[in-house]
Amino acid sequence: MEANPYQSPVANLDAVDRWTLNQKQLWDIAIYQKFLMGAQLVLFSVSLFIIFYTQFFVGMMNQSIQLYGFWFWTTMVIFAVSLLLVVVNVTALSNKCWHLNAAVATLLGMFIPAVNLIVLLGVNALVTRKLRAHSIQVGLFGADMDDIRNQQKDAEEPLSQETAIQIAIPVEK
Repeated sequence: MEANPYQSPVANLDAVDRWTLNQKQLWDIAIYQKFLMGAQLVLFSVSLFIIFYTQFFVGMMNQSIQLYGFWFWTTMVIFAVSLLLVVVNVTALSNKCWHLNAAVATLLGMFIPAVNLIVLLGVNALVTRKLRAHSIQVGLFGADMDDIRNQQKDAEEPLSQETAIQIAIPVEK
């Protein structure tokens, strides 16, 4: 008996990484932008819920806002967490796309009222422009991850025989 059929398979740890540095950076930027869009959606939804809660329930029923209720504190915690996620994602995006100095300036700008909206929109627009420059479609909820996967698959495809011959034997003029 030459091989043990019950032995676990051995992984090849010397495998070559198929992603280039540029593709890894684009993937990270796209992931951060998707997280940013999701955090913004949660922040917007919770804000609308708070406005609806205060205007409809309190105004229409002539009741005071209950600051000790479960729903009030739950929405406040979700609002704070989603706001923190927006700040972290904007800072991570600016750090991934540019330098640490830009990330620090973005982080400081996110805590100044009215400037934070300009910083948020500016960073998102610059990231979208960078992704579209690499022919990646960007929609309402961030980049299309299949475009990055397709670019990686295109880079992996083997050359045709004619192309390989043209590369190996240069044509003399």
